[in-house]
Amino acid sequence: MDPGRSFWGPLLVVVAVCVCAVSGDPLVTSTINCDQSSEIKLPAVQEGYTGDVELVNGIPAAVGVKLMTYVFPTHLEFLELIFTPGDNTATVRTKKPLDADILANSDSTLYYSVICDDTNKLGNLRTLKINDINDNSPVFQSKFYNVTVSETQTVDSKVLQVTAVDADSTPENNRVTYSMEPTSEDFMVTNTGAFILKRRLNYNLVQKYDFIVTAKDNGGLNDTAGVQFYIEDFDNLNPYFSHNQYQAFIPENKAGAFQNIQPEAIKAQDGDTGINMALTYSISAVSPDKYQSNFNIDSSSGALTVVTAFDREEMDSSVISVSIKAAQTDDSLKTADALVSVTVEDVNDNAPEFDQSNYNIELPENSPVNTVLFRATVTDLDQGGFVGTLQIVPESAPFSVGSDGTVRVKNSTSLDREKAERFTFQIEATEKDPPNNVTSAQVSVTLLDENDNSPSFNSSKYEGKVFADQTVGMLLVQVKAEDPDAGVNGQITYFVDFGNNDGYFSIDENTGVISLAKLIPLVENRILEFPLYVTARDGGTISRSSSAQVTILAPGDSKPQFLQKTYRGTVEEEQEPGALITKVSFLAVTAEVPVTLEVKTEGDKFSISSTGEFTTKVKLDFDVAPHNYSVEISISDGVNSDTAVVEVQVTDVNDNSPVFAPDSVTKSVPEDAEVGSNVTVVSATDKDSSFNKEIRYSLRGGEGRFFIDPVSGMVSVAGPLDRETKAEYSLLVVAEDQGRPARSATATLLVQVSDVNDNVPKFSEAEYQVEVSETESVGKSLLTLSALDPDEGVNGRVTYNIFQQSPSSDPAVFELDSSSGTLRLVQALDHNEVKEYSLKVQASDGGSPSLVGNGSVVVKVKDVNNNPPEFSKERYDVAVPENLASGASILTLEVTDKDEGGFVGTLQIIPESAPFSISSDGTIRVKNSTALDREDNERITFQVEARETKPPNHVATANVNVTLLDENDNSPKFTSNKYSSKVYSNQTEGMLLVKVEAEDPDAAVNGQIKYSIDFGNQNGYFSIDENTGAITLVKIIPVEAHKNLDFLLFIKATDGGVVSRSASTQVDIAVVADSKPQFTQNTYRGTIEEERDPGTMILKVDFLATAEVPVTLEVKTEGDKFSISSTGEFTTKVKLDFDVAPHNYSVEISISDGVNSDTAVVEVQVTDVNDNSPVFAPDSVTKSVPEDAEVGSNVTVVSATDKDSSFNKEIRYSLRGGEGRFFIDPVSGMVSVAGPLDRETKAEYSLLVVAEDQGRPARSATATLLVQVSDVNDNVPKFSEAEYQVEVSETESVGKSLLTLSALDPDEGVNGRVTYNIFQQSPSSDPAVFELDSSSGTLRLVQALDHNEVKEYSLKVQASDGGSPSLVGNGSVVVKVKDVNNNPPEFSKERYDLAVPENLASGASILTLEVTDKDEGGFSNGYFIYSSETFDINKQGVVSLRKDVTLDRETKDNYKLQVVAVDQATDGQSATAQLNITVLDYNDNTPQFPSIPDPLDVPEGDYTEENPYELTRIVPTDADLGPNGEVTISLASPQPLFKFREDGMLLAVGELDRETRETYDLVVKASDKGSPQRENITIIRILLGDVNDNRPEFSSSSYVSTILVKDAEKGKVLLTLSATDRDAGNNSAVTYSIVAGSSPYLTLDSLTGEVSLTSDLADLTKDTTVNMTVMAKDHGQTPLSTTASVIVNLRIASLVEGVAFQSASYNFSLPENLPTGATVGMVKASSGSDLYHVTYTLKTSTDLFSIDASGTILTKTALDKEQQEWYFLDVEAVDSRTPPTSATAVVRVQVEDVNESPQFPPEVYKASIFSIAPYKTSVVYIKASDPDVGDEAQLVYSLSADSPYFDVDPSSGLVYVVSAVALAGQTVAVEVKATDPQELYATTKVEVSVQGSVSSSDVVTISLNLPANVVEKKVPDLEKSLGSVLGWTVNIIDVSSFTGGATESRSLRSAAKTLVSFISLQDGVIVSSEDVTE
Repeated sequence: MDPGRSFWGPLLVVVAVCVCAVSGDPLVTSTINCDQSSEIKLPAVQEGYTGDVELVNGIPAAVGVKLMTYVFPTHLEFLELIFTPGDNTATVRTKKPLDADILANSDSTLYYSVICDDTNKLGNLRTLKINDINDNSPVFQSKFYNVTVSETQTVDSKVLQVTAVDADSTPENNRVTYSMEPTSEDFMVTNTGAFILKRRLNYNLVQKYDFIVTAKDNGGLNDTAGVQFYIEDFDNLNPYFSHNQYQAFIPENKAGAFQNIQPEAIKAQDGDTGINMALTYSISAVSPDKYQSNFNIDSSSGALTVVTAFDREEMDSSVISVSIKAAQTDDSLKTADALVSVTVEDVNDNAPEFDQSNYNIELPENSPVNTVLFRATVTDLDQGGFVGTLQIVPESAPFSVGSDGTVRVKNSTSLDREKAERFTFQIEATEKDPPNNVTSAQVSVTLLDENDNSPSFNSSKYEGKVFADQTVGMLLVQVKAEDPDAGVNGQITYFVDFGNNDGYFSIDENTGVISLAKLIPLVENRILEFPLYVTARDGGTISRSSSAQVTILAPGDSKPQFLQKTYRGTVEEEQEPGALITKVSFLAVTAEVPVTLEVKTEGDKFSISSTGEFTTKVKLDFDVAPHNYSVEISISDGVNSDTAVVEVQVTDVNDNSPVFAPDSVTKSVPEDAEVGSNVTVVSATDKDSSFNKEIRYSLRGGEGRFFIDPVSGMVSVAGPLDRETKAEYSLLVVAEDQGRPARSATATLLVQVSDVNDNVPKFSEAEYQVEVSETESVGKSLLTLSALDPDEGVNGRVTYNIFQQSPSSDPAVFELDSSSGTLRLVQALDHNEVKEYSLKVQASDGGSPSLVGNGSVVVKVKDVNNNPPEFSKERYDVAVPENLASGASILTLEVTDKDEGGFVGTLQIIPESAPFSISSDGTIRVKNSTALDREDNERITFQVEARETKPPNHVATANVNVTLLDENDNSPKFTSNKYSSKVYSNQTEGMLLVKVEAEDPDAAVNGQIKYSIDFGNQNGYFSIDENTGAITLVKIIPVEAHKNLDFLLFIKATDGGVVSRSASTQVDIAVVADSKPQFTQNTYRGTIEEERDPGTMILKVDFLATAEVPVTLEVKTEGDKFSISSTGEFTTKVKLDFDVAPHNYSVEISISDGVNSDTAVVEVQVTDVNDNSPVFAPDSVTKSVPEDAEVGSNVTVVSATDKDSSFNKEIRYSLRGGEGRFFIDPVSGMVSVAGPLDRETKAEYSLLVVAEDQGRPARSATATLLVQVSDVNDNVPKFSEAEYQVEVSETESVGKSLLTLSALDPDEGVNGRVTYNIFQQSPSSDPAVFELDSSSGTLRLVQALDHNEVKEYSLKVQASDGGSPSLVGNGSVVVKVKDVNNNPPEFSKERYDLAVPENLASGASILTLEVTDKDEGGFSNGYFIYSSETFDINKQGVVSLRKDVTLDRETKDNYKLQVVAVDQATDGQSATAQLNITVLDYNDNTPQFPSIPDPLDVPEGDYTEENPYELTRIVPTDADLGPNGEVTISLASPQPLFKFREDGMLLAVGELDRETRETYDLVVKASDKGSPQRENITIIRILLGDVNDNRPEFSSSSYVSTILVKDAEKGKVLLTLSATDRDAGNNSAVTYSIVAGSSPYLTLDSLTGEVSLTSDLADLTKDTTVNMTVMAKDHGQTPLSTTASVIVNLRIASLVEGVAFQSASYNFSLPENLPTGATVGMVKASSGSDLYHVTYTLKTSTDLFSIDASGTILTKTALDKEQQEWYFLDVEAVDSRTPPTSATAVVRVQVEDVNESPQFPPEVYKASIFSIAPYKTSVVYIKASDPDVGDEAQLVYSLSADSPYFDVDPSSGLVYVVSAVALAGQTVAVEVKATDPQELYATTKVEVSVQGSVSSSDVVTISLNLPANVVEKKVPDLEKSLGSVLGWTVNIIDVSSFTGGATESRSLRSAAKTLVSFISLQDGVIVSSEDVTE
């Protein structure tokens, strides 16, 4: 068994069957003697007896008796005394079954006493012996025992006593024996309940035991209890760590707890796990010991922490061994040891470092991309060195850095010394790993100058002047050029290239000062101009130059004069002052000497500007002033002067406008006026004469309906008129004269169109439709028709009539009110007869002749809802699986309705408790899935109700039957929890013992059950039929004498579901001996009420029989009425009737076991019951009672009868319902009025009369009484309103129905029939104005109304009912006479004229229209009608500019509005006024330029004011009027080369040189004369066209080229000529030609200017110089040309005139380790001539290299690539010229790798091992180095000679043992060789001392949770740590890997295990492995 697992096992449950005696006769009958005591011993009874004990007779009259205690007071709990005072008998009866076990303390004897209730109180003592039966199971004192047992408990000692008590009173029934489950080797239980320990306990193996102990009595009844033993630990073991070795990891620089300890946190515990004594932790050793102080361990928790952080870079090794100890706090000698291997992990805490903090480099500017500057070296102290990226900061620096630190040129274009002489940047080294430390080094690169810049003038153009006081040598101007190059490259000299043909000027070549070389002859009134071209050239070897233009001006003497003596000009009158009349031309040197122009005469009217513009100073008037003026003008420079005359002519302008008189006319014209008919003449006059006064007329407005004669002004009709479309036209007549500009005036003509009856009335709808319910009352207004006739007056007044009804009827169904158009119903409707009426209606106007319009009305008769909804089926049957999920759909119903629109309503399920829901679409879904249990209810039936939404809310229902389909959701269930059977001595094989039966409510296979015996049939005595459950005896059971056997079978029932379900039960089979059955009494008595259902138990017969032998009980007599069960239950078989059958029966019964039998008699008494209910005849009564019946008045008697007698037939009556208005006499059944009745509140009452008899239980019957309350005239008619009000127009027609009054009388019949009448009219009249229909209550007008006479009538009305006497209700009606609108509104003016500025603000008010109306209320309800998108008029008549509109005179300068004032919204009267609005001009328009070509093309040329060039005429426009629209044009800023003529012509008046400036942007300004003045500006671009006025210019005056013959080849280009021409197009195209000095060796390309070789010069034998003159000619129409010289040197040997290297840089490489004097390479420089020789000097790295006279570079020492790979040398070459010339070249030397031999350290390796060391035991690691880069990792280790004892690992260099047993006690030498990939090698010796006094049994092997490679590195530390722990010297002889696996980070980790084998020595003596292990 598993003692640690609780075991309760199967419990044996024994059920005892008690056969209890119940007696109908007392045990004894006695006679009491109240005067003396007596004592009776009653016959003994079986335990469990109930019934009569003693019948006491002879009780004297008037004396009572009672029970009293006798010895034992508690015994009366079992008894009671049945006694009725006055009786002479009493019965002592049991209150509860007698129990011998409770009475055990009185020897199972019951004691009591019966005494008389008198003064003597003498007791009659009684004793009754109760025989014990085994009806109690043993019961444990505790259901659970829990005991702690020490593991030191003595074997065979008692550890627990359990006790069970059996409540039975006799030993044979209460003796108990004990057993336990499961069986145990550690414990046993005795029959006395004692648990005994059988063997020693060990807490560490088992801490808890669980048992089930059973107590059983002799009868097999039992009880069980649980027993638990908890084992208590004893302190006898040392503590231990969870692991012998731990691995801990902590980052450097971090103190505190370890975040990562493997394999788990450090933990030790007491070996005695139950005691688990507290431990104290400590550190016993640290290796290396210098780190002892860095660690601390918590003494209580064992948490190891670092108190002082480590710096890995300062540590020799990153692994530290920490030995820890755990000791018990109660005994420090009880300890445990463990080793913690601490790895200090590298943290990236060191920044990278450069080999230099600053780098200073020199570099020629313009160096090419990828030129190497230098190489920077970066290191990092962290593990793995520097791993990261290098970058240049900032990135914009023109350099890059490679991953190896090499810095190169990235962008050569940025290497421009003149822009930046020095570059300073940083190289930034950024680590790859966090925290990504960054280090930078400063780099300074200085650029060396090259001549790459041409001189640059500080101005593109210079100017100087020479005046009349000129002197030779005078300073005119200084030019200045700058060259950013350094040294001679930046030194500039100046010279005049051309333009100084006459030699007037000279220039200083150093300063650029231009001075006058000789005097210039000046010209009067003229400025001479001399353009000079100055060149600046630098001093570079190959020089550069640039040019600038210098203009020298030489003005002559100034003598101003006019070009004409007389000038003429014309000006219009009335022009504003400043009007330009003419421009006067004159000669003067104004640029140098200013002049003054003056008006000498008429100076008050005219003025002249400094530029000659002659203008007005005042307005000139043609009419009142002279038409011509002669004005003298003068010009003067202060010394000289001149005069002239200006003749001015003033011209007339049109300055008078036409005038209308009057300016507003109104005329009327009929709307049928013919086209061409005259309307009126509108004429105007003009004060001007000639064509300025000729007037032409035009019309604006009128929509083309009118025409005006342009000469006479006659207005006539031009198009058809229609008053209904437009009733009036507001025309604007315009009179315009023929002046230029023309002037005009306007007048308004209002044409009013008068009405003609030309419109047919038109209904508002072509067809009216109305729907009327068929139940609508007669007289109901259905619809009001409306027809519109737009004609005026009687022509537009409309009357209505019906001229056809379809289908027709007589009388007509409808009538149409002729004036109002109201359609009324005058006959009842019937939807079944007619569903739709079609009416033809007419609307006629009042014109003559009358016009008629037709229309139609469709009246649809609306059906009333009278059809109930219908389901598609009356019944729906559906089958669904049980347990269907909630929400699942099972069925969709269809509901229809024959009424229009189909079914509209709600669906619901009845009852609501049904587990389904229904949605509006008829879908039925599962609402409660738990209710779908087929086993509870196989079929669910409910109803679905469909209820209409609209009244009368018809309802239909359908039945739904849902059949649930079975699912296997029930397990089989046995009919009994336990079955029992007996086997007797007469057992036979195959005999049926018992039949078990299980039920499964599931259907079909889900409910089919198979039976099987699960267990308990170990002996195979029994079998079970799998289908029937019948258990039979398979073989005979041997039975011992006087010993019962008990078999407990566990039976399993399994159903046939796909996923089957099962259940189990127990069958108890007992094997017993023989018995003889017998009754305990001869006679039994019982009582039963009549009419009890068959099967009612009367009593239980007690008998004696053993349960082991079956007995048969039978009813021998009256067997048709009674039966008896096998347990003695005596029951009825039929209903017994007290009334028709005997009241008593004597029944004989028998018992038999087949061999023995017995008989007895049962006396049965039948008692009467209340089994008849009262009966009403009849059960429904209807009675009537008047509503004024008094309280208490009788209504009727409702009575019932009952067949029963006595109190069972006595009847009491009660009422239900009636609201307390009625009462019933409870005895007689008379119903009477109990409260006041009111028929109008409730007309009938349905009462329920209940008749109940007085039987117990009572029976009742009900009858219904319908009480109908009859009417009494007790209600006065009441009007629906206390006062009615109606408003009637004074023009309303007589006979008009005004109002329908309604009074309600809730009485019935004639009592509720109401008639109406008017009994007072105020003010009164004769005849009366109104009449009231007596039956309908309709109030009609019978006399005409006049608002002026009476404005309001008050009527008093009555409503009378038809009762007797009649009751009358009063009311009132107020009729208000409504005034009719008959006065039109009036404007204060017929025409409003006003002027507004065009800049009027949006929303601004401009006018208020004043309108009055004589009608009541005036114009307060009036409104305005107008048509304008510009102006608004509000209800108050305020005219304003609309908020979203602005005025623009230029778009529209006047507005005419016709405004109609209407006094009310409906049938309003109107008036019309004219509104004329003139818009005044505001200067809101900017002058606009015409379209101007862009650009304007002008040929370059020397233009003057006398000889200008006309470009284009520009005349701006301005849309404003007057001065606002007058525009002047000018240049925005003075421009000496351009000007405007007065007519807007743009002129060129100065010299235009395209080569100096190709484009001009002129800012032109146009300004008006308005206030505020407005301006507009535009830019005119002028593009100069080219003229061939420039010669080509060569880039150099001479070209030189030199070539060696050896480099010559045909076609090779030696130089390229370059000439440019500042002209454009063909004028600038250049061709080249040789004009002198041609050579057969050379040719010139005329287009490209390339000078190339014609051959390879093979025939040339000596140096030759070719001199040529070449010409560059342009392609102008008159070509211009220039020449230059070309010198070509054809050389045999040398090109240069100074020393020069053949290459500016050289690249050499050589292998490393070459001896001193090794040749690196040769450089070569040439002096350019054989006359000079060259010497070489090494300027750098002279300690490592040298150079000889030939230029050969040699080494001065061996070079090592591993130390330095690249060297940069500067070599200087100097020639022997005087003075000498020199050149420098850069030499780059790369040292190449050479394979070198590996090297071992000089020391001999020594090691010691034991001879027993196993194969692969490590001896020693050897390590060779290889100077070659990267080759060290490729060394291969081997033994120089094969050895049977040792070998070496080829890659790691580990020398290990093969077998050392034969070498015990010897020292041997092994030679080991290291070979590189090129087969070079080195050797070393290993001396091994082999110790031989050790056997393999002395070796101890431990396992460490570290990788083998880590352990191998830590062998010395591990030996030291183990030695410290063990106290001996430890030698590790083997380290081997147990499992592999590693993860990679900055350092290697592994979760692998490593086996370490070692031996221990004490004073040199081997310590056995057993001692070590202990």
